[in-house]
Amino acid sequence: MSLQRLAGFDLAATTNTLLYQCPDDHHALVTVSMISLSGTPTVRLALTASSTPAATDWLIYDFALAVGGASVERKGIAMGAGNRLYGYASATNVTVVVYGTPERLQERQNL
Repeated sequence: MSLQRLAGFDLAATTNTLLYQCPDDHHALVTVSMISLSGTPTVRLALTASSTPAATDWLIYDFALAVGGASVERKGIAMGAGNRLYGYASATNVTVVVYGTPERLQERQNL
């Protein structure tokens, strides 16, 4: 399957936002990019199997962004069936794009 845009968001401030949920019959390899359109917010990114990220689910935690400065791009995030990606920003004007290659799980055949 080819690389495709899976989601795009302008994050709300101080809210865990569900960015992408891998379908139950798929797995995916994804990349997440986060940029600041204004100000110097901090951002977080979590991968979890539940509806609320736990302390151990965060891949990025309070990384400071700056307009025209470094963006956050996390590549090669392996997602299993039903896994969820959450984003968080300390302020508004943070844009997130998720892209990747979701693939349908196939049952193993007995030889």
